[in-house]
Amino acid sequence: MYQCFIWKKARNIILICLIVFTLIQVFTSWLLILQLVTIFIGYNISNSLIKKEKEKTQPSTKHIIKTSDKNGAKIYNEYGENDELLTEIREKIKSKKEIDRLIKEMYDNDLEHRKAVDDVIENMFKNKNKK
Repeated sequence: MYQCFIWKKARNIILICLIVFTLIQVFTSWLLILQLVTIFIGYNISNSLIKKEKEKTQPSTKHIIKTSDKNGAKIYNEYGENDELLTEIREKIKSKKEIDRLIKEMYDNDLEHRKAVDDVIENMFKNKNKK
């Protein structure tokens, strides 16, 4: 995740050095313009690569929400936070986030709860290995 920031900083330092070098050393105007255009194109290409890398490292904002159809059958749908959603579904996403936050907070702060959860998970894997 942090690699893209390191590369961005290095890219900007190199970019500044290239521009300064071009302005000081290139005396022919058309070569100066060509060099600056080339630097600008390289900057845009590297910028798009950094954005793609940043998008890869960001966690998914998709949520799976369980709903029921008219016949009572359960339907699982995946929704993004930026999707245009019904108010009911948006509230379910908010409440799921709040529940996840509370569960994590309880696990982090309550030692008895943490031990109970860890014991349940450990027993699940013990039973799975016995089969």
